[in-house]
Amino acid sequence: MRGVAEEARDVNLAEQKTLVDKRVEQLGVRSDERAEDLRRRSELDVKGIGDWERGEIERIRTDAEQKVEARRHQLEQQLSEHGQHTEREIAGMRAGLADHERELAAFFAQLTEINDPADFVSAAKRMPQAPSLDPTAANGGATPSSPEPVASESLTTRLAQLGIEQGKETPAPASGNGAGAAPASGDATLAERLAQLDEQLTSKSDHVSTTPAAAEGEVTTALVVKGLASFGAITSFKQALEKVEGVRSVTLSLGPSGEFVYRATHDAGFDLDGAIVTLEGASAAIEHQPDGTLRVTVSRPR
Repeated sequence: MRGVAEEARDVNLAEQKTLVDKRVEQLGVRSDERAEDLRRRSELDVKGIGDWERGEIERIRTDAEQKVEARRHQLEQQLSEHGQHTEREIAGMRAGLADHERELAAFFAQLTEINDPADFVSAAKRMPQAPSLDPTAANGGATPSSPEPVASESLTTRLAQLGIEQGKETPAPASGNGAGAAPASGDATLAERLAQLDEQLTSKSDHVSTTPAAAEGEVTTALVVKGLASFGAITSFKQALEKVEGVRSVTLSLGPSGEFVYRATHDAGFDLDGAIVTLEGASAAIEHQPDGTLRVTVSRPR
């Protein structure tokens, strides 16, 4: 009976080893498939970002061409107005000179009729004065209507008048590319995730700092967040922050150096640091920058 028991033990162990070997082989195949799927999704995301980048470059190029054309048209109008103003000044000076010549002719005609030396000297003192060539004096002290260039006006000021703000992010519309990636988290597609990256402030005051909001009692704080390793984590942080009481809206954009920038509009005096710690726990490191930006580093399990 001992021999039968030992034989049963050997058969059982052999069967278990066979099952374990098969299971290990299945896990290896499944691991390879999962790794390949992750690589494929990453490549699709990278391709989608590249399409978005090319679309942004083309949009900016088109916008720049339109602004250049508009500025050249404005220059033509300014040159035309300047030329007309100069012609009016020249015509005014010539008309004044002609009037002066007529006055002198009439004056000397009167002098020829005076024979008494004393009367002649007295009349000569009333000789008409030459007209002034100063346009300000000619207009009775009024400023000339032609706009004069402002020497102290900076390039930044002139570009701002054209709607170009240097050193600030350019608002980016939804990319609209056709890249169709597999869902990363939930049912969000690549196009939807990229569209979330394109959300921008509609106001022209789109800069990385704390600025007063349009409504009284509101402020907008910029957060540069690092440590979010996926599109799902990026969007979930935004959605979680939007749900915090006291936060009125949150927008997401890409900063000039490629970091993710959240702009939270919240009540004045709201403890945004505390809200972030509540969402991310003690692992969230918050640094206050001199310009008012919050630089947040989060540590999440991958």
